[in-house]
Amino acid sequence: MGFVSVCPHQDNTWGHFIDALHVDAALVGQGHGRGLLKQGLAWLNTRHADAPVYLWVMHSHHRAERFYRGLGGSVAEERLRRFPCGTELVNFRYVWPSSIGLMAECG
Repeated sequence: MGFVSVCPHQDNTWGHFIDALHVDAALVGQGHGRGLLKQGLAWLNTRHADAPVYLWVMHSHHRAERFYRGLGGSVAEERLRRFPCGTELVNFRYVWPSSIGLMAECG
């Protein structure tokens, strides 16, 4: 189905970090992303204090951008990322003020 990876207190300013959220392409649009994210946040919230949450989304990943905006995320910054192969891509930092609030947005 997919997986989520969350990292508590990754950054003093931005808070908890959602490192990855992946759903099998055949299951996209069926609520699995929200479910996985909610489970990851539930784990986080039972072990760590409420804090802001952030993640990075590549500019070209429009479906992910719509998904995170739909959960109330806002873009706090954009950064050009250079890969070893020479490719450069703009990434957006999406943020939420509260891990508990984001979990509630997941339904």
